[in-house]
Amino acid sequence: MKCIVVIGTYNEAENIPSLLPDILHLAPHYEVIVVDDNSPDGTGHLVSQIAVNNPRIHLVERPARLGYGSAYLEGFRTALDLGADYIIQMDADYSRNPRDIPRLVETAEEADFTATQAMEVPNGSNAWASGRASNRMTPLSTLVTVEGTRV
Repeated sequence: MKCIVVIGTYNEAENIPSLLPDILHLAPHYEVIVVDDNSPDGTGHLVSQIAVNNPRIHLVERPARLGYGSAYLEGFRTALDLGADYIIQMDADYSRNPRDIPRLVETAEEADFTATQAMEVPNGSNAWASGRASNRMTPLSTLVTVEGTRV
């Protein structure tokens, strides 16, 4: 099973050096794709230096700030090209806890297609949400499993 985490970045040089190992240490079959929009703080360059010693880190460099939506679509396509069984979308700012990734994957293992979002509710507990969620909830991570589908 190959699980790939897609992270769109713009000026995330402060967080990315700790986030990448936090994700990769979760399991040996996890990989990361960073889609960087030519961050002025050198995020892309930093990721490329880290990736030299780790083949589970992939960098997609884009020429300008093109937005998170298109960054994630490009990352999803790249993940599919790399043979991902599970694709997880995360931000680089730790607004989503990497330790939740295994739980998301475990939940999706029996499904052919899953679109799930874990939410953190104000009292600190976690709730699995599908469809509409309260605007007081904060997304933790989004997981998409794809079988025979192209983005």
